[in-house]
Amino acid sequence: MIRARMTCVGGMALVLAACPCYLAGEQQRREADTEELIKRLSSDDFETRERATTALAERAESIWDRLKELSQAGEPEVRARVRRAMAAPGQRRLTALLEAAKKELDAAAAAAEKDAAVTKAKEELESKNIQDAATALTALLNAPSEERKGAAFQAREKALRDAEDAAAKRLADLKAAAEARRKAERMKNNRLQTRVDQLRQALDEGGVLFEPGTPKEWDPALLPFGRRVKCRVSFEFVDVPLDDAVKALEAWSGVQMSIDNAVLAPTINLRVQDMSVDLALEWISKLADLDCRVDAEAQKILITKPKE
Repeated sequence: MIRARMTCVGGMALVLAACPCYLAGEQQRREADTEELIKRLSSDDFETRERATTALAERAESIWDRLKELSQAGEPEVRARVRRAMAAPGQRRLTALLEAAKKELDAAAAAAEKDAAVTKAKEELESKNIQDAATALTALLNAPSEERKGAAFQAREKALRDAEDAAAKRLADLKAAAEARRKAERMKNNRLQTRVDQLRQALDEGGVLFEPGTPKEWDPALLPFGRRVKCRVSFEFVDVPLDDAVKALEAWSGVQMSIDNAVLAPTINLRVQDMSVDLALEWISKLADLDCRVDAEAQKILITKPKE
């Protein structure tokens, strides 16, 4: 079947036939152009080699198989330039992911700040309600003895005590809910800050090869094990059970971690900034009086009781 595209030039409609032979010709021209750029990678002129590398980087995803073939054979400089071109899509994606992660981190911080301000205002109001009820009750109890008699006095006293108790309960509930939110916000911030740290690290270390079809979100599992254990993490653990702390690090780093069944589960209190996963886990293990080692062959980190 022949498909047509309508283009208007000077008020006249032109029909461009997009037939199979036309498309095949376009493909051949593009392949020839790619091969010409590849030849220029061996040019004696540095600027020519640079321009060819840049042009190949711009179309790297569409010629991935050809670049992959070239990256494994040929002259050393050509291989290096081809790998540079292959890294370009990953660099672009990592840069975009980093900007998105920083915005999400900033938004989370702003939301937490707003929530803290609202919570503080509510807590201050309930504290004032408690103080007002206590002041009124004190005044009532200090009234002349003849005024501290009868059902009306008793009803007033009960109402003030109830008001004070109710305000105290609301304040306690507010504090408990705020603490639960702060804990959730802290873990969310840990996750977001760790993602920012890892994306910056990946860019600094030359990026990641995102092959066509790779998920577009950042995943440390894209890295080889040796780089995963060196992924940067930032976190603040406050009374976090050891199991939960290890699970969080496992999720953030893509490194499998195993805790010996004989290990008791203490709580962890630790704050680190931009630290490698293996070192962070070493610190956690020391706090819990445990041993930790990297098993490169099994590609996991083991947490065990110290040897007797």
